[in-house]
Parts: sequence; C-alpha cells; structure tokens
Amino acid sequence: YYYALYFNIDHLDLNQISTLSFICSLLGNISTIKHSAKDLSTKIRLLCGTMNYSINTYEKTNKENQVYFKATFSTLEENEQEALQLLVEILQESVFDQEKMIHDILKQRIISLKQAITMSGHSLSMKRVLAMVSPSGVIDEYSSGIAYYKWLKELDDHFDFVALKQKLESVYQNVCFYNRLTLSFTGNDDTNLEKQALYLKETLKISDALEKAIIKPFSIKKEGIIIPSDIAYASKGGYLLETSKITPLASNIISLAYLWNVVRVQGGAYGTGLVSRASGFTCCYSYRDPNGKESLKKYEKCGTFLKDYLKEAYNVVLKNYDDTACMIYDLNNQDVYSGGSGPACVMSVLYSYIVKKMKEGKWRRVLIVGTGSLHNTTLVNQKLSIPSIAHAISLEVIK
Repeated sequence: YYYALYFNIDHLDLNQISTLSFICSLLGNISTIKHSAKDLSTKIRLLCGTMNYSINTYEKTNKENQVYFKATFSTLEENEQEALQLLVEILQESVFDQEKMIHDILKQRIISLKQAITMSGHSLSMKRVLAMVSPSGVIDEYSSGIAYYKWLKELDDHFDFVALKQKLESVYQNVCFYNRLTLSFTGNDDTNLEKQALYLKETLKISDALEKAIIKPFSIKKEGIIIPSDIAYASKGGYLLETSKITPLASNIISLAYLWNVVRVQGGAYGTGLVSRASGFTCCYSYRDPNGKESLKKYEKCGTFLKDYLKEAYNVVLKNYDDTACMIYDLNNQDVYSGGSGPACVMSVLYSYIVKKMKEGKWRRVLIVGTGSLHNTTLVNQKLSIPSIAHAISLEVIK
C-alpha cells in the first residue's frame, strides 16, 4: 500500500520554506517523544518499505502554483494502521533537542548539495532560470537549489543551536493541519481507507485561516556561479507565449536534431537538451560542458533551426501563420489560463477579423484549420490513445 499526505504550505515565507526543507532531512532521523532515534529507525524499517518527506511545487502557469509538504510511506496490508500511526507520530511528536545529531545532518546536507552542484549542475541551473520567471521556481530554489545551499552554509557558519531549535519548532508546528491536507492512497484494497482518514481527522490539528505568502520571481538577469570544477553547466530559458500538444515533440526535435550536434558533438558537452513543461516553461541546458559560453549562443538559434528543419524535412513553412486564440487575447497583459474554446475562437476570428480583411482586399487567400480530438467520456478508461482531427477550409477572393 502507498500513502501520500499533501499539506498545503502556501502560507510559509521563503525562510520558512528553507527551514521546512531542512526539517525534511531530520524527520525519521531524530527521536520523538515515544521513541529514540535508533528505535524509530528500526520501527520504520520493520513497518515500511519507504518513508520520505519533501516539498513539492505544482505549476499551473508562470503566475500560478501550488506548494505542498509531502509525506509518503509504503507498507504491507497487515502493517497499514501501525505505519500510519508511526508517520503521524513523526509529524507531531518529533523532538528537536539533539544538537550533535542535527548539526551532523546539517553538514551532511551541505556536502550532498555541494556535490550535486558540481556533478548535476544542469538541474540546479534550470531551477535558477525558473526562479527568475516564476514563483514556483523561487520555492524550488529555497527548498533544494543554490539559494537553499547558501541558507544551509549560513546556518553552519554561524551555528546557534538555541536559535535554530526555536526556528525548527516554530515551522514544524505550523505545517501539518488536517484542514490543509489532501490524502492519496494506492493499493488493491481500500477497505480500511475511510478508517485511516478518520484517524487523521481525529489526530491532526486544525489551523485558523492562514494568509498566503507573497512570493515573487527573481529579477531576470545573466548570471554566472563559480563551481570547483573544470567543466560548466549552461542553461537558458523562459516561458513560451503559446504552447500546444506538439510542444514536447518540437522540444525533442530541437534536442536530438540540433542541440545534440552543436552542443554535444561539436561543443564537447557530455549532454544537452531542451525541456518543456505543460505550464509553458522551456529551458535549454548543457551537462558537463567545456564551452558553456558558446552553448548559450547556440540556444538562441533553436527557433530558426526548427523552422528550417520543418521546411527541409516535411516541406512545412511557418509563414504568415497565426493562432486564432492568440489573435483574440493579449498574452503580454492578460491571464489567459487554459485559453479559449477552439471552435469559438476560430469562428469568431473568421467571421469578424479575417472576412473583413479579405473584403478590404488586404488578404486574397486564407486557409483556416480547426483542430480537435475524437473522444468520449469513456475512451480514457480504455487505455487507448486519443486520435486527433483537423478540418481545413480554404477561402479565396475571386475578382
């Protein structure tokens, strides 16, 4: 059985986010009121396959995101109730009075993050890029990125256990509330799920109304961070003004047909690619790159390459092309969320703007392509792919 408890923590500020991230490293490794650290470790191994804690952000757009403290465990059916009780004990009764243990874990986290910066710097550099354009990126930075590393270093360089203990306890007591909980369960039998949910309701605290913290992106800038290595990690990205179902495909084409050749083969980097998210965030990166400065220049030509590639490989030329939804909305000044209805946008733009331009003689031929999918309410349950469809209408002014 797999349990995941998601606690909404959008009320925490950035310093509290970093504190909670460090608490994630402590939970299960320090004692509780009922168990010593050693006994607790033994009990976790006996009852659970895994038990983990993390901070997770879920990005809707570059302006909207949700952030959760996530506690998970896996267990066998016969240990289900006892394992959940143990998790709640750790979430409510952990004791932050073991100075040596906490200081040792702090130093371990610093070493671990320093190694990650040197060995997997591309991941951290992309977090840094995201932080410049999105609040969710800032949260990631302060929970697992370079900003978090600096926070840990500052803590260690000026170690004050009394002040740290107060900070840990304050944040710890301000996270796990029942009215801010979303429970996830995966297993072949949910007979006891209602019982477990009732147990959580009876044992977890209820919070008062909590004001959402205001978190703003960093300012956009060019940034270089010195690392103790002869190689570099180069990242550059931002948000697309428009995304579609083919955006991941376009990312793969750029990654394999362009970046691999100019950054990996010619530039000597160990790896490279272009990642894209559903929110519209895209970012080029290089891995263990001896020519990071040159790679940044190559990234700027991704769009030109894609247009040329489509023309040469498929005879597709993206010229005099526009999207009807983008013609209606002001993407720079409007929150468009999921955009407009395809049928509504196409017909609205066609019978107002496009037909008017054709009557005025400014356009002679226009091809209208309405796209969609063929599905019903049960197709997704059949584990089948959803086929797409497009209707093309050619309009021409005849004199």
